[in-house]
Amino acid sequence: MHYTKMHFCITKMSLRCSMLVTICVVFIATEAVSGEDVKKAVEEVPKPKITKEESSNPDVVYLTCGYSGTIIWKNSAGETLKGLKNHNTPGEFITVENTRKPENYYTCTLKNAMSEETSDPVYERDLFNDLWGFVIWIAIVSVSMVFIILFLFVPPCHEMIIDSKSQL
Repeated sequence: MHYTKMHFCITKMSLRCSMLVTICVVFIATEAVSGEDVKKAVEEVPKPKITKEESSNPDVVYLTCGYSGTIIWKNSAGETLKGLKNHNTPGEFITVENTRKPENYYTCTLKNAMSEETSDPVYERDLFNDLWGFVIWIAIVSVSMVFIILFLFVPPCHEMIIDSKSQL
């Protein structure tokens, strides 16, 4: 008989009941190793992968950890999040709203009696198509180009700048 992992602690025991306790532990261990349901529970869990599902709202996505068993969702602040069961597939999902903080991330952890594995973090910057950064970059480049063109090709602007420098 093979025992993968077992923990048993006795804090108080009298000589009269030591035989009974020993027999109970061996019986439970035998059932645990031979029972099919418990065998699944003591297999090592795989490293989970988080999948993203879009919603009709551009500021909301759904993250799914598609595994059976105990799933623990956490955010970058270390808070445990409540996952919801997905009736179509195994696992749980969470709803993530865009906080406009690209460094925020989310993980899911699979856990059983044998092992625990945590997914790679999924960052908010990878979840949402944030166009504001691109728009700001285009605005800065456009304004810079206007000033360069004015300075190079409009003589009165060029002369005013040169004159003001010579007066200093």
